[in-house]
Amino acid sequence: MKKMSFILIAFMLLLPLIEAQNTTIHHYRKVAPDNMKEFLHRAETYWKVFAEKEIEKGNLLFFAVLVKVGGNEDIQHSPNVLIITSVKDIDNEIKWMEVKDLFPDVPMEDIQVHSLSTRVSSIYLRDLDNHIQGSSVNPDTDFKYAKFNYFNSTDTWKHLTFEAEVWKPMLKKAMDDGKATMKGWGHSLILAPETPTFQYGSVSYDLFSSIKDAYGDLFTDDVEMPEGIWDDYIANNPKPKATYLFKIITVVSAN
Repeated sequence: MKKMSFILIAFMLLLPLIEAQNTTIHHYRKVAPDNMKEFLHRAETYWKVFAEKEIEKGNLLFFAVLVKVGGNEDIQHSPNVLIITSVKDIDNEIKWMEVKDLFPDVPMEDIQVHSLSTRVSSIYLRDLDNHIQGSSVNPDTDFKYAKFNYFNSTDTWKHLTFEAEVWKPMLKKAMDDGKATMKGWGHSLILAPETPTFQYGSVSYDLFSSIKDAYGDLFTDDVEMPEGIWDDYIANNPKPKATYLFKIITVVSAN
């Protein structure tokens, strides 16, 4: 009970940060194999259209549906679908039930996806406005897979500084020079876990055009790393990061 009280107090203290920046939410869900085809059909047929309308209204900034690739977790209980939503104002509630107004001839029971899936967790992120991509990248054709890296750093702010000042410019140059398999990248601060056992402080996403690139080397052999570049990073990240690969199914973005 004390742990839960602490989490609630911490969340309240973070509310000004959430309100001051765009907020992204990772909604992790579990979909049974027999329901996956229908789940994705509804996501693309109904919810993508709804998201497009909400973006036009300025309520949503981003909406995406992704399906997990591989992994050795508990297949029965671990999430295999990730729904991402980004909003300008977390207090401006999205009226999801208004999707019915867009499809008046379709019963709501044929639109909703909750009966086809189980909610596992939700993670609130503060966007750091640091997305980068290769200069010749076409998101429509090059962004096919997303790898999410959850970091349990000793000092989260030190880790974010390393990512912004060291990793980001080096990666950007390699992508522009055609020497990186990664097509895009970004990093966010984790504001609120759902449970007190969630220990991660930040998450990055790596974008790829193929599974082969996602599982292979990030750079070509002729990319030289500055000596000692990883010393502080390794010292600040003694615990392994959690990494998950997803296939991007559908995306709607204000940008």
